[in-house]
Amino acid sequence: MIPFFSDKTAPQNGAETPNNIVPMPGIPYPAVSPLDTALARWEEEQAEAEKNRQEKLRQFATEYNYLESVGAGQYASAALGAKNIRTELKRAFPGIKFTVRSRLFAGGDSIDIKWTLGPTSDEVKAIIGKYQKGSFDGMADSYEYDRDNVFWRMFGGARHVDEDRQEGDGDLIVAAALCDAWKLPQPADGKSFWNIYPEHDRSGHSIATHARFIIFADSYPAGAVITGLEHLQKPRRTAGCNFGWESYFKATFTVPAPRSKKKQKPVTGFIDGEPQGMLFLSVP
Repeated sequence: MIPFFSDKTAPQNGAETPNNIVPMPGIPYPAVSPLDTALARWEEEQAEAEKNRQEKLRQFATEYNYLESVGAGQYASAALGAKNIRTELKRAFPGIKFTVRSRLFAGGDSIDIKWTLGPTSDEVKAIIGKYQKGSFDGMADSYEYDRDNVFWRMFGGARHVDEDRQEGDGDLIVAAALCDAWKLPQPADGKSFWNIYPEHDRSGHSIATHARFIIFADSYPAGAVITGLEHLQKPRRTAGCNFGWESYFKATFTVPAPRSKKKQKPVTGFIDGEPQGMLFLSVP
């Protein structure tokens, strides 16, 4: 750091300006002060960042032209973000029913997504993550907005975007199969598997938790129904496995055939020999 001191022309109130600041004797005066250099560098970085954000907005306008963007005079609301999330999930996972709801509360907003079986949580997060405006900083005890994420500014979003994958009744089927595989007694009501813990397992998880981990390690097609449990001969290492029992077991499932709709053939109805309009007969 270059030391400075004020000359005799300093204002009476003691304020110092660049014109009355001179270097100490024997030290050359810099052409540009370190503060000016740092400020210029910061302004360049901000200008470059803004240029990149505008470029991303132009790319998003083309890539996501099927989404509804924020209109003039409007703001990037959670309701708009929820609407666009429904559109994206429907396109990405046809046939899977998602429940997407937006909420407003004191100090913020949120978007909650729920579904049963279907895609994994990671697959859904890859789509909905860009709708989250930032994250909570526990050290500063405040919410920090992500300035680099401009997607939600164009298509809506919320401070909190949460996903909740449900397993339906599949956890009971897999839990029962685990009890059979490990020779454990099943609960009398057929449901209280959270009270059963395998003695050989040191994770501290109940049978019910292990069943959920096994189910959630995989994705399932629309309409899938969990049928049982498969013991894998070779441990698998996939993104959905946390090196627990889901690496050694896999939930089996079936997809029931869709019900065939009977076609109706129009015919002319007669009463006492007189035509009475069109009737419809069901034919296979």
